[in-house]
Amino acid sequence: MTALATELAINRDNTDKYINIDPTEIILIPRREIWVAGSKRMADQTPRVPQTFKVNWQYSTGQVTVIDGTTFRFDYVIIGRYDAEVEINDHWSHLDQDFEVHYVFPSNGYEVRAGGNSYGSKPVV
Repeated sequence: MTALATELAINRDNTDKYINIDPTEIILIPRREIWVAGSKRMADQTPRVPQTFKVNWQYSTGQVTVIDGTTFRFDYVIIGRYDAEVEINDHWSHLDQDFEVHYVFPSNGYEVRAGGNSYGSKPVV
């Protein structure tokens, strides 16, 4: 095994250990843009298989006003194994709170990182 392959194996193992400290199973649902009668809308596709991620809440969380009162925006980053499948516009729900992926970090070979935000009264996962 080369030095690079050894380093990659160590980083993958460390990522697995980090995720397993506080794992969250998530079933991501891809959304695709479709056109209906000349209007664009986002349509859910077949859900992905369940995957395990570590959810990290970010400090940019802030209060936003919505029609029915006040709610909060929670920014997050999810970290998955190197072979996790996640794309921009994927989403999932947990305890009546919706989460949407807005960006995916470039691949580094040992983890998959993606982020987005959620709206609700408190961070739930």
